Amino acid sequence: MPILKISALLMILLASVATPASAQAAPGQPAQPSTRLDLLVRDATCAAAARARNAATIAPQETAARRDDVRQIRVLIDQSRQALPQALQDRDLQPAVAAEISHSLDEGARALAAADLTQTADHLQEICARFE
Repeated sequence: MPILKISALLMILLASVATPASAQAAPGQPAQPSTRLDLLVRDATCAAAARARNAATIAPQETAARRDDVRQIRVLIDQSRQALPQALQDRDLQPAVAAEISHSLDEGARALAAADLTQTADHLQEICARFE
């Protein structure tokens, strides 16, 4: 799946977790939907975990497919990292949970840099399990 397609899907997801139109602001107040960035962290991370798990099964000689998967996993990890501070600021995540998620993202990124896709998937799956 191309990186732009993943980004587009995440933008759609981001829009879908906004406050519904039925939750109108008070008269005279501009309507500003609330975005749940903790859910974006969850979904981007779980997508990266699934991609890493799948990529670990690709034969090593399939370097182009593996390289594309690794690039997409990096993008998803980066999207999770970018959303994490705002999710914390919005109080959608507790500080201790955000720290654990950040640590697992770091561990997943390190495993990815070492080309250990199974370990990458395991570290990212830890984050998914927090949201179950």
